[in-house]
Amino acid sequence: MRYSIVESDKVSSVFISNLFTAAKIYFESKNISAFKLEDFVKVMRFAACRQVVSSSPVYKSLSNQIKCNPRDVSGYLSLAWHLGILAIHSYDKSSGFTYIATGIARELAELCRDPHSNQCLEMLRKLFLRWEPLRVLLKFLRSRGTFRSRDVVKVLGEEMRFWNSKLIELGLPVERGKSGAPRKPFNDFVVRKLFKPLLDELQLHSIVPEERGYTVVKSRSGEPVIAAGIAHVVSSYRESILVTPFIDEYGVELIIKALALTPEPKHVELIVRKPSPRVNLNELKVRARDMGSEIEVHITKRPLHAKIYSSRNEVLITSANLLKTSLLRNVEIGIAIQGRVYEVEGIVLDLVYGIQRGNSA
Repeated sequence: MRYSIVESDKVSSVFISNLFTAAKIYFESKNISAFKLEDFVKVMRFAACRQVVSSSPVYKSLSNQIKCNPRDVSGYLSLAWHLGILAIHSYDKSSGFTYIATGIARELAELCRDPHSNQCLEMLRKLFLRWEPLRVLLKFLRSRGTFRSRDVVKVLGEEMRFWNSKLIELGLPVERGKSGAPRKPFNDFVVRKLFKPLLDELQLHSIVPEERGYTVVKSRSGEPVIAAGIAHVVSSYRESILVTPFIDEYGVELIIKALALTPEPKHVELIVRKPSPRVNLNELKVRARDMGSEIEVHITKRPLHAKIYSSRNEVLITSANLLKTSLLRNVEIGIAIQGRVYEVEGIVLDLVYGIQRGNSA
């Protein structure tokens, strides 16, 4: 059963359909608030030339050539990571991320000697059309026929306010606004400074994004998209199967919080190899039962490396375990497949029934 917003929430979620999409929108746009085509291209060309870059040295080197501030440069680098133009070289809690140029960055640098050339614009359009915040905005514009900032803020902003409140309930790092959950990224400032220039300069107003049956998922420190994806699978469907070699207290709490997002009873199959010593999986089953849901736990002593979080109609295959470090700190990657994936369903059931025949808990 798909997650739906009930009438009492006073919001009709038409364009942002679920928790996972909302998490991608929020975290993929985090700390990105402005866009200027020429500045973005200069930063990307500099990154491609220097190979390894971080925001402060980039700004100091380009301060005489660009018209933005240090925060915008940091936002451009973050945006480029989400678009696949840059990769993470290293991370330090005090100084943030250091990035390394990919082959795409070098190709972009070559094509975008003139940022306004057709070749450059075409490449940037292809890259940006994979960016979830823009995809949802274009879906909204297709229904309205024209861009009006106040309509974007009113409709998409209110939908994000609702979904961001759910991400906050999960304990994920969403900044609270003065009136609770924020409208980010579809608040007035970001719509005017980021989305409108992006649409205008890349000539995107009439573009219809290609529908895909899959979504590439990336998580890193401060942007726990995969954690939200797992919570989405648990909260959105009556039945789900979670396969993870390792689970700790944080993973247990994520499951419980996901079950609490909707009142409908759920059935969850949890397959693990080695729970943390501090995790009491019997207590997890009792807590779920008290909420009207059921969790069956299967522990295998056999080698288990897969991390699969699935329902009958959606599958998230990822590198992330149900561990706090995996979900909140590490760089992790995965792919979410929409629609019934029979091969994956068969693999997961093989695990369940293979364990039941051998060693179950």
